[in-house]
Amino acid sequence: MAQPNALDVIAALPPALSDSEVRLLLRQHYGIQGELSSLVSERDQNVRVSTNRGEQFVLKIANSAEPREVTEFQIDALLHIERSDVVQRGLINVPRIVRTTDGRSHISINADGGTCIVRLVTYLPGQVLGDADRSLAMCTDLGRYLANLGIALVDFRHQGENPSLLWDVKQTPALRQLVQYVSDPQLSEVVSAAIHDYEKIAMPMLDSLRWQVVHADCHPDNVLIDDADHGSIAAVIDFGDMSFSPLVFDVAVAAAYLRSDNDDWLREICAFLAGYQSVNPLPDEEIGLLHCLIRSRLAATVTIHYWRASAREPGDPYLEASKAGVAATEAFLIWLHQADPAQVTDRFRQAYR
Repeated sequence: MAQPNALDVIAALPPALSDSEVRLLLRQHYGIQGELSSLVSERDQNVRVSTNRGEQFVLKIANSAEPREVTEFQIDALLHIERSDVVQRGLINVPRIVRTTDGRSHISINADGGTCIVRLVTYLPGQVLGDADRSLAMCTDLGRYLANLGIALVDFRHQGENPSLLWDVKQTPALRQLVQYVSDPQLSEVVSAAIHDYEKIAMPMLDSLRWQVVHADCHPDNVLIDDADHGSIAAVIDFGDMSFSPLVFDVAVAAAYLRSDNDDWLREICAFLAGYQSVNPLPDEEIGLLHCLIRSRLAATVTIHYWRASAREPGDPYLEASKAGVAATEAFLIWLHQADPAQVTDRFRQAYR
């Protein structure tokens, strides 16, 4: 199947099955009944299911614009992680795929104007990191956690591992088509500079980097903490943006969301890097790319937000949920643009010494 344009999948609206349709799917294919509640998602329909036995699940109905092999890639990755040594040792926790009553990992339905892949996963409890008062210890623990997740995926390959998705850092040059939606001239210039530097600095080095399947979306709303265990990382969720990419891209995406709201923008990132390096050290050349790659992710957040604001109706749930963090994202991108890359990189290198 031909891959869609990198903008197509995030441009499509999520499926909108009714509660009665969701209940029928759950009853027919999983033998489950329960209370339903909708979860905000960019492009899929996610429904939380709570049974009278105290079990909790998430029914995920993939967008019909997403190729089948990409959705199966996400499902098979979770099955692979479940069998990994790091899970068996209790180092990480991820949602588990729940089989249908006849043993399948997913089903196909006609909806959303096409074919949608449906799967059921376990719901993991915990406070979202984005809602927590982050500590440096949490950031360090997140670094260790993401490094172990990378280890779990290092030997996983799949035919759907190259989705065409604008959030993928490899798609940074394609962000140019969205810069026009950024109305502030200074911000537009800063975004364009981030795209230019990715092409000039990162792209020539891609072949020399370590490539593997990565989570690629470790932002605070996809990280759960365990309040009972002093705020340690309890789980990483949402594997919808995974791709086969340089491993350092995974680190850069997570770091982009760990900006400190004080006079030291890099404090939390350095704590995160210290944890990551203690499990799976990045070589010096990869550390040297982080300043550029973090800006690439921030540029994606900014441009996609302003494009979405022009393309979707006011009050769109995902757009409303993303508004809160955009101002901080813009401020951090501008700060990194103005900062000396050598000094930023030196801070990153010192973080794990």
